[in-house]
Amino acid sequence: MIRFKEALFHMPVTDEEGTPVGQVEDLAFAFGEATPVVEALAVELPWTDRIGPFRLVRPVDDIALLFPWSQVAAVEESRIVLGGRHPGFDVVSAEGLLLVRQDVIDKQLVDDEGNRLQRVDDVILDQDGRTLRVEEVYLGMTWLPTSVHLKEVLQRLTRKARASEEVDEIPWQLVDDVDRDADVLTLKPLQ
Repeated sequence: MIRFKEALFHMPVTDEEGTPVGQVEDLAFAFGEATPVVEALAVELPWTDRIGPFRLVRPVDDIALLFPWSQVAAVEESRIVLGGRHPGFDVVSAEGLLLVRQDVIDKQLVDDEGNRLQRVDDVILDQDGRTLRVEEVYLGMTWLPTSVHLKEVLQRLTRKARASEEVDEIPWQLVDDVDRDADVLTLKPLQ
């Protein structure tokens, strides 16, 4: 298991020849699956005069581009390697995709009744070869349930996650909705 902020955020990205491309800014995935597959890699480039095959009017400083995950040749301990040579990579739109850092991390987690539970501290990914899956949201802080209702929610959440003690990792499959406008992740009903 890999924590995004701890292991991947700002990790160097190179092309297959070792030329620096930039650093990891974010990961993109589609909402809906119990454990969604990462579909794209957002890379912050220090500067560029090209986006894919297109030459820009002037160089752009500090831009983040979204590369399809199919261009990732390797996820190594100290870098991510893109297949091909810089700057000739395809780019994709973020339209219809969620971004791990932008849309999930540091967002408020609420139960199905809208009660605030915790903020999401990180996202835990599972790596299988080159494939990354969103497995869990990591809360990272001890729970401080201040009401009887929150204590009950915590007990149900612990049972639902099949944990023996208070959970700090919530399986992604328990997330019902991501509201970008309100910066909120809503959990499914916890019977």
